[in-house]
Amino acid sequence: GRPSTGSRRTSLSGTQRRVSTHTRRVSGAGSKRLSGSGSAQRPILRQGKARSTAGARSFRFWGWCSGRADRGRRVTFRSTVKVSEFSRRLGGGDGVPTDGSVVALGLGKVVATSSVATASGPRAQSDQISWMSAELREQALEASMGRERFTKARAQQVPEMSQLLERRKLSREDGKDMVLMPSSFAEARARALEVSAEVEAGKAAEKKVIPYFPKLFAAATVAEVYSQLSLHTVSA
Repeated sequence: GRPSTGSRRTSLSGTQRRVSTHTRRVSGAGSKRLSGSGSAQRPILRQGKARSTAGARSFRFWGWCSGRADRGRRVTFRSTVKVSEFSRRLGGGDGVPTDGSVVALGLGKVVATSSVATASGPRAQSDQISWMSAELREQALEASMGRERFTKARAQQVPEMSQLLERRKLSREDGKDMVLMPSSFAEARARALEVSAEVEAGKAAEKKVIPYFPKLFAAATVAEVYSQLSLHTVSA
């Protein structure tokens, strides 16, 4: 039949008693279980260790620091970039042509700055070229600097550039003190071992000289200084 109201109260009170039993066990009130209706009852919750207030506070603090560190390591990108435009100048940036010519196309002063939106995807190939012949460099410099100014600057730079290129040529042809790059790992390792042996020899020579310095400083007379120097010479 349908349970009565009294039986419901008994069941509810038994549940409350079991919960209170677990609470007493966690708090350390004792290891005995409270019994209901004359029989031992098992707790419905798992027993766990109580965390101290200081430990919980420390856990929250380091968790907060970790969150701050994660936020600090994030990388963000702007939607625009700053663009600086320069004028063209002969010999700007102290560049030296590698093709043997004397006309070096470089950058002058900043003439304009602007902001440009970043591309959302690959752009079409630019009409700008990365290398220009000597004739094209002269034309670009003359158009940027003006004919009169370019001619005057070219007359001043040609002798200096010619002398520099001639010195570079002589340096490449000079065979003295020239060491080529190693052609294999074994050759590179052999060179490294030679350098290491030279360094160790230098350290050993320093150890032989340094111990005599305190004795020289402690000498009270000139005769003692000469005596220490003579002993060092004989032992060496």
